[in-house]
Amino acid sequence: MLLAGQEYSYLEWRERIQSLGADVRVAIVDSCSSGALTRSKGGGRRPAFLTDQTASMEGHAFLTSSSASEAAQESDRLGASFFTHYLVSGLRGAADSSGDGLVTLDEAYQHAFSATLASTERTQFGPQHPSYDINLNGSGQLVLTDLRQTNARLVAGADVVGTVFVRDTSGALVAELRNSSGQVSTLGLAAGAYRITLERDGEVLAGDVAVVAGSTTHLEPGAMRRIRRELTVARGDIEPPPPPSYQPLRFGLLPDISFGPASWLWPNSSEVHAVNINLLISSSAGIRGADVAGVMTIAHGPISGAQTAGVVAIAAESLLGFQAAGVLAVARDSVAGGQTSGVLSWATGDVAGLQASGVYSHAVGGVRGAQASTVNYAGGIAGAQLGVVNIAKLVRGIQLGVVNVAAHATGVQLGVVNVAESFRGFPIGLVSIATDGVRNVDYWNGSDGFHRLAFRVGTWVTYTMFSGGYLPAESDGGPEGAAELWSVGVGGGIHLPLGFLSANVDASLRRVQATSNDWLAQEGSQVLGEARAVLSAGWDRFGAFAGVQLQAYVPEWTDDQHLGAPGPFHIAPGFIAGLYL
Repeated sequence: MLLAGQEYSYLEWRERIQSLGADVRVAIVDSCSSGALTRSKGGGRRPAFLTDQTASMEGHAFLTSSSASEAAQESDRLGASFFTHYLVSGLRGAADSSGDGLVTLDEAYQHAFSATLASTERTQFGPQHPSYDINLNGSGQLVLTDLRQTNARLVAGADVVGTVFVRDTSGALVAELRNSSGQVSTLGLAAGAYRITLERDGEVLAGDVAVVAGSTTHLEPGAMRRIRRELTVARGDIEPPPPPSYQPLRFGLLPDISFGPASWLWPNSSEVHAVNINLLISSSAGIRGADVAGVMTIAHGPISGAQTAGVVAIAAESLLGFQAAGVLAVARDSVAGGQTSGVLSWATGDVAGLQASGVYSHAVGGVRGAQASTVNYAGGIAGAQLGVVNIAKLVRGIQLGVVNVAAHATGVQLGVVNVAESFRGFPIGLVSIATDGVRNVDYWNGSDGFHRLAFRVGTWVTYTMFSGGYLPAESDGGPEGAAELWSVGVGGGIHLPLGFLSANVDASLRRVQATSNDWLAQEGSQVLGEARAVLSAGWDRFGAFAGVQLQAYVPEWTDDQHLGAPGPFHIAPGFIAGLYL
């Protein structure tokens, strides 16, 4: 091997491994035994993963990516070497043939061997055969990864049949999984957004998923969209299908529609028209100009001009220009221009322009422009989603509405209520909730004598706080001269995690009311502005904190009500300490 520019013999390397003091030694090497490198290779230090304690054994296991006379090949498509790619996919769960959530040494090797050999049989260097030298004595199976302890999981259920490709937001291939009928497979992944491609039965499906820390995400083929395969040239005697004929104008009362399951949506036409006009229903193999209909219009292929309808407009494949309808507009795949409707807009693919509707806009794929309606739904947002209620699986742009809901958000949510399973962006609203964020109950007491109880809910960095307080009278153990008081408050703050420690800074408004007064009446109440800065020590769900608070108010009560001397403005600093869980 060539390490850092220096030759390192396999014999010396093996002797060094054998001399280690560990009972079990596992070495995995992906390099060319012959030295005929096809790509430059490198490596980086990673955390240890061999932590299983169920087996009792001693010995060694050497796994290599190729035989003694073969090159270790790499692939531009995979962005890695064949062996390492399939080994890592196997360790993530693709090799778990038993379905017990544990990937053993034998399972990982068998998966990497079979997949590497199958993928290199037709490469220019020929088949690559991973090899092994395993000498382990004892009982049990040597477990390399435990999927039950992964941070986040993606499950391909029995309805997911075919090859699953998982890519991160940068487009890098993270894992590859072949799932057979009736099989349930689990992949251990880092929390985040992923693009999923499923190849099955001659078709290709694509979709986006958000894998959330501490939870399991199920892959749903029904929520994925069909995409076109890349156009290629076929070798041999296979004849390509004839191209559709081109006709400048078509006009008629009813189109030529074949009868069968959903045949009204999939017309059996082979003509492409420049202008298609019909009083009732229009159908065409494609439109290169305008498509107009009194009730419904259908285009089987791309529309590069405009499609309009009095009630319904449908583009069976892609819409490259503009689509409008009085009630319903549907583009089955991608929308590259604009889509508008009086009531409903629905695009099962991606929207690269504008999707607007008076009531509801729906895009199963992603929106890379803007989506505006009373209610918006999208698989992903890379632009803006504007409406009363906005729902998206992935948010990389902005959601602006009264209620914003996202599975995974890295952009901005601006609304009254913001909800996300995983949030790494910036929410602005009265209430912002993230399942991996702040959900704590605080109790504290301070120099003002109030016993306070508050509920904090929010994202990993911001939170909303709802609080209540009680000040006992002097006769009940309260401060000298105090009357019995109650308070309620609402505010917001910033949470700064610092490992075992964390810091919270927040501000809120409190209404303080004497027990002797009517709680619903404004008379006899006092509104306070309050700011806190505390330092916490503990874990996510339990700990203690201490800090300072600052209260500001305009006194309206007399001294005997224990809220300070009368005056135009009063500031009361103090110390607080408490617990959270």
